Amino acid sequence: MRRGLVIAAVALSALFIARADAAAETRQLKVDEVTITYPPGLEAQAQELSRIATEVVPPRYAKFLVLKKALSDVDGITNRVIALLGYPERRKEARKFLSTMGAFLDSYVGVFCDLRIYREADLRASGGLKEGPMSVTYDPQTDTFPISFQVSASEPGKVSGKAFYPVLVKDDGAFDLQGGSSLAATMAENLDDFVQMTVAMLHEAAEYVVVSNVRFRHPFTRWFNDGVANWVALRVVHAVAPSAEPLWRGVWLPGAEDESLRAKINLPTWPQIVYLGGLPFDAAAEEVSLASYRFATELIGRLFDDQPAGTFARMVRRLKARPGKAVFDTAAICDAIDAVTHKDSRSLLLEYVPDYVLSGLKEGAPRKLYAQAEEKAGAGEYGEVVRLLSRELEMTPGDVDARFNLAWALRKLGVSKPQSEREVKVIVGLTAGAGEQTLDPFVPTDAEAQYLRGRLYQLGGQAGKAREAYQRALELRPDHADAKAALQELGSEQKP
Repeated sequence: MRRGLVIAAVALSALFIARADAAAETRQLKVDEVTITYPPGLEAQAQELSRIATEVVPPRYAKFLVLKKALSDVDGITNRVIALLGYPERRKEARKFLSTMGAFLDSYVGVFCDLRIYREADLRASGGLKEGPMSVTYDPQTDTFPISFQVSASEPGKVSGKAFYPVLVKDDGAFDLQGGSSLAATMAENLDDFVQMTVAMLHEAAEYVVVSNVRFRHPFTRWFNDGVANWVALRVVHAVAPSAEPLWRGVWLPGAEDESLRAKINLPTWPQIVYLGGLPFDAAAEEVSLASYRFATELIGRLFDDQPAGTFARMVRRLKARPGKAVFDTAAICDAIDAVTHKDSRSLLLEYVPDYVLSGLKEGAPRKLYAQAEEKAGAGEYGEVVRLLSRELEMTPGDVDARFNLAWALRKLGVSKPQSEREVKVIVGLTAGAGEQTLDPFVPTDAEAQYLRGRLYQLGGQAGKAREAYQRALELRPDHADAKAALQELGSEQKP
């Protein structure tokens, strides 16, 4: 993944290099609609950038303006989103959300028109800066410049200042290509990514209406949440900007690079983003996740594209009328889809899992894997416990006993806390609204098992039971640092 510009449509954040607070007076060079700002001494670089800009910027800026104009009809866009999703009672909220899109897009115009050159030496000396939503920091250990431009998904209209396209010049006078093959290629990739991001608000609006108001917060229904949001965005683009539809189909539907990852896709176990916080970045896992994003969109299209208007809305009404569920899981969603489409959504969903998962489910592998893991736990082979339970959870992601014992084995191995904590959070999400849960630890008398019980109670809002579990963990192992820290957390939570 290149360093220059990273787009995350779900989070609505774009990474740009931020501006340095240069002490020297800057100069400007104008080429058509583009203004290039640069410090004295970098005239040659400014001329080279102007030559590249005349080739790279205009076609991408034209695409951006087409989309910006098409998305300016807030009432029309709102009506289309509501009609697709079937939430007339949420029209006001959806319109308020979508009305911020104008400010969101206005803030990005400068990316195409306002190009700025900075010396890395200046950034290195100042340590970087934050200007409105833009920031740049200097990492002296790696001599790199982490950069960001953040827009809140919930309040995207509150953008202070406008974006611009920055270019860094290294100490030897050469352009910092940020991982690209040339400055022209880097700029083209970054601006293409930006154009692709312009309708990210449609995704966010659709997901807001669906997820926030119909309880699709189950840890493993992301295939539905993101798939529906992309499906809605594609349908709206098809209606208001048909010339841009091919671009968006290429962004949100699987391509050749995704097909190469098909064997690794497992949509029923694709976790919601909230459960990934704190985990170390894994480039391979991120690649699979991006492919999952597109395959989920394809799946929703297969389920609803050929259905009459209002089908999705009827499916949601069935779910909302379903008693006894605080959070809708995949089984409930599939039941509702099948009832209104007369399709076998489970079979279609299982087309997006690895072959070994399908064969394992047919052969009853989950029980066998769990039994083998329990045996290995008795022998203290925690690495094998992790391997076996991880494989089982690829087939039965809702097995809370397996997930609890996986968290326990990870702690016994001494891996970083976020990895085991993630499993605890997933259990809390899986059991939300289900009342008291009886878990089956492999070694219930182990201090780590007691600590994990405490975490479950604490995250589930049962402070008294959490305190008791932490104290039992400390009785078993008085030097248990995490249990001590957790008790301090509970103590601070009691203070006004």
